[in-house]
Amino acid sequence: MEVTRNEFLKCCAARVCTGVTLISPELAPAETSAPIIEQMQGQLEAMRVRYAKLVSIPEKDLDGATRKRDFDSRGRECARQFRSRTFDKYKRDLPGFLSPWKAPTVGP
Repeated sequence: MEVTRNEFLKCCAARVCTGVTLISPELAPAETSAPIIEQMQGQLEAMRVRYAKLVSIPEKDLDGATRKRDFDSRGRECARQFRSRTFDKYKRDLPGFLSPWKAPTVGP
C-alpha cells in the first residue's frame, strides 16, 4: 500500500491532535475478553470514523488549492499546540528522537 505525503500528515495530525495512537488491526489481539479493552477499541473505531468524515467533507466541498491551504493551516495549528512535546524536545537531537525505534544491538 502506497501512502502519499498528505495522507501521512493527516494521520500524524489526527494522532497529535487527539493524543491517541491507533492500534493496527494486524497488531491487535484477535479476541479480547476484558470489557475495558472492547470499550476502548470501540472508542478508537468511533474516532477513526469521525476523523474520516472530518477529512472527507472538505474534500467534497472545497477546490484543491483551498483544501490544501485548509489542511496545512490545521496541521500547523495542531503542531504548534504540541510543539514542546514533539519538535522542541528533540531539536538538534536526531539520535534521541530515533532511540525509541532502534532495535537493541546484539553482540559484543
